[in-house]
Amino acid sequence: MDIVAPAVAEAVRADEVRAAGFVAGCAERMAQLFTGSRGPDEARGADLDLFVRAMDALWTDDTTAADFGAFGDAVERLPELASDDDDPPVDSSDIAATLAVIALVHATRYRATGDAEEALACGHVCLTAMALIDQNTPASHLREDEDGYQSRDIEPEETDPARRRAAAREISRARLAVVFSSARE
Repeated sequence: MDIVAPAVAEAVRADEVRAAGFVAGCAERMAQLFTGSRGPDEARGADLDLFVRAMDALWTDDTTAADFGAFGDAVERLPELASDDDDPPVDSSDIAATLAVIALVHATRYRATGDAEEALACGHVCLTAMALIDQNTPASHLREDEDGYQSRDIEPEETDPARRRAAAREISRARLAVVFSSARE
């Protein structure tokens, strides 16, 4: 159920430009789940800065593959990915933040290596995250919506990256609001 649509997967595998836009859009729609939930913690300032710099880089063409590799390595060291099998996250905002970090790892890995499977893994994480949020939120259709956004990422109606990013940010903010509202219930 939580796999990237076949037409999207085909386009991502066939076209590096589409794939770059795909991972940027996917990661941006997840970003607020990390930055919005971790922002109030002053001790996480450096982590937030890293996350935002990596997101900024995804929307440009002037970041090198080596720089994306460095971003991926640094993002993988965030506390959300620290292995603690005895104390896994159970709070919905912690789970969502962890999935946002995983999406960003795959996005930066794609841009570092050009491996389309990394791009598809990014999309898969986004779909999985939205399905999990849907399970905790009555009348939510985030997973279905994400499927549509991914299709639009490969055939964007809007070609200006700044506008595409702004639209993805709005979606991300709305998702954060859903997670916070479901956590309060």
